[in-house]
Formats: sequence, structure tokens, C-alpha cells
Amino acid sequence: MSTKIGITGGIGSGKSIVSRLLEIMGVPVYISDIESKRITCTDEYIIRELSALVGEGILVDGELNRSLLAAYLFGHPDHTKAVNAIIHPRVKDDFRKWAACRDTYDLIGIESAILVEAGFREEVDYVVMVYAPLHVS
Repeated sequence: MSTKIGITGGIGSGKSIVSRLLEIMGVPVYISDIESKRITCTDEYIIRELSALVGEGILVDGELNRSLLAAYLFGHPDHTKAVNAIIHPRVKDDFRKWAACRDTYDLIGIESAILVEAGFREEVDYVVMVYAPLHVS
């Protein structure tokens, strides 16, 4: 069974650099931002539920209609919770499947700016907070 580390930190903190360094060392890393975008555009449940919330135009030519989603999200504070309640559990399931396929590795990682906020803390054994002072980034 793999030890799972969660890599988190603010925008520009160096999460991606840490993830790339781990990958160079042979540690697989699930990049939640990339995977959540993929899942949001391909998962039938997510598409159906988001369409019910924001309208049928949530996908345009197979791509997420970001302006429509942004208008919905900024319309009311509870809207973000509603969208996250649709997407985050599916990403969590995808991560679990991804991790199960890599159980022969001693160490695997997941990179997420909102690791704790999205409810992924219980999915990992350790959390690594990446922080770079402003003058370094």
C-alpha cells in the first residue's frame, strides 16, 4: 500500500515545482486541477447536474463554458458550495481509482490548492504545505 501525500499551497507557491520534482524521482502525482477539468467535461453525472444548475450551455464543443459557470458562481455565495458538491466527490472517486492503480509505489501524491477545503485531507497520510515568500516567486 502506498503512502499518500497531499501537496497544497497558494497560487504561485511552488506546488507544481514540488510535484514535478517528485515525478522526476519516480513518484506519481495526481494533479487535481487538470483531472477535475477533464472530469467536469466528460463525466455524465457532472454535466447533467451542472446543466440543471446553470443551464444547458455549460458545455460548448466539449469544453466547459467558463463564463457561464463564473456568472453562476458569483451570483450567490451558496452557488460555489452547490458546484463543489457536484464536482469534488467525483474527483475524489477518480483519485481513489488512480491511487488504487498505483498501489505498488511506496509513495504517491496529489497536488491541490484546495486540498483541505475540498475534503481530501482524509484521502492522504501527510499534507505538505508549499510556501514561497513573495520575493522568491
